Amino acid sequence: GMVHVPKKQRRNQGVEVKFDPDRHKEFVTGFRKRKDQRRKKARQALERKAREEKAQFRKDRAKHLREQLRKRGLNADGER
Repeated sequence: GMVHVPKKQRRNQGVEVKFDPDRHKEFVTGFRKRKDQRRKKARQALERKAREEKAQFRKDRAKHLREQLRKRGLNADGER
């Protein structure tokens, strides 16, 4: 079955944690940098979405105009 391991011995079996002052400083001072990165990424996503919506609007408008011309018996160049 199971063997009893004293609490003190179990405590010392874990992973050793090392403190890295450089990484700690980067973590503490990096909040603003990470926040700015999030904002930049969000702004880029919004700009991309706006471009896509604008392109879709132009595409839909062109399609609508072609349909209107067709209803009036004209081809895409406005000729009968």
